[in-house]
Amino acid sequence: MLYYKVFRDRDFTRYIDIDETELEKALAAFRFGTSAIFKNGALEKIGDIVPDYNETMGWNPTYQLQDDDWNDIRSKGVDRKLKELSQNTKEKIDYLVETNQQHLIGKNADIKLPEKPKEISALAKKLSI
Repeated sequence: MLYYKVFRDRDFTRYIDIDETELEKALAAFRFGTSAIFKNGALEKIGDIVPDYNETMGWNPTYQLQDDDWNDIRSKGVDRKLKELSQNTKEKIDYLVETNQQHLIGKNADIKLPEKPKEISALAKKLSI
């Protein structure tokens, strides 16, 4: 399970922990400036949402990460997974807004996003000229 910290306003000392199932709701509330209710509490306004590496790795929340910890996080791909989930969730919210399906935001609906066009490499572009 992946975890995130949802900070209240821009006060980086007070936050609510959420798991990946609540990320869509948090990102939507942040984007639209609305309040949100989570399993661990409610926020009137969200200041920021960041990966919670400690919780995701099963470490004590007050533990200060050291260089070896960051190496462990990277070697296990945890940083990549957290960033990818956040990016994919933002794209899903964008898609739901663009297609007038805002009522599905925050419900973790299984939505198939349209495929992104594949980039043509510089070499292929030169060959096509």
